Amino acid sequence: MVAAFLPWLSGLGSASAFDVPLAVLWSLNPGTGGLKLGFLIVALGALGAGLAMLPRFDGGRLLLGALIMVVAADFVVQTWRAVSDLGGGFGDVFDVLGVGVYVTLVGGALIASRK
Repeated sequence: MVAAFLPWLSGLGSASAFDVPLAVLWSLNPGTGGLKLGFLIVALGALGAGLAMLPRFDGGRLLLGALIMVVAADFVVQTWRAVSDLGGGFGDVFDVLGVGVYVTLVGGALIASRK
């Protein structure tokens, strides 16, 4: 859940997941309105925290952790596509990504691997 408040984009300015439209996961031109990615990240993190308290939901934690990692990976791919459209290469993506993306990937892996 903390990852939603950390920078997801850095460079000229930083932006948390609450500054990024959810539609960025499926569109390169999502606009600025609508639901924000931060709300999805917080909801998935809260669900993961809840499932961590329940001992019989190993499969659910695995699926939820995988979903969280897929969301973060999709954000990386979409960022790469946007950077490529501006003439940058794949290495340039890592100059743009903020720490929130990495924390989300690690958090998803931890939720998926908890036993």
